[in-house]
Amino acid sequence: MGRYNDFIMTQAENPEINKIVREQIYAEIGDTKTAGEDPTVYLHLLIVYGIIEEAFLLYAKKWIDQERWDQWAVWLKSMARHPQFAEIHRRTRGMFDKGFENFVSKVLEEGTGSES
Repeated sequence: MGRYNDFIMTQAENPEINKIVREQIYAEIGDTKTAGEDPTVYLHLLIVYGIIEEAFLLYAKKWIDQERWDQWAVWLKSMARHPQFAEIHRRTRGMFDKGFENFVSKVLEEGTGSES
């Protein structure tokens, strides 16, 4: 995942790539309400999503213990409060580990009362 995170970080740090990413993200769904939002926030939340998925997979393989995973889960729950986090979860369905996606869905349901 290191190269993936490096690639996403490169996008977040380059305004010219941000413009391309923003246009792609919002044109797909014809969303004019969020079209003016800074894609840097979206991309950094996407990085967070990927990093927490890595921790989830390490926990699933028993490479990290329950206590450590609980710490990651607290971070996930905190990040899930950001409005764009649910959007990332919805838009990237099928791109991440299914068990992780299911876990995030449960976190979002607990936080908002409905799945995103």
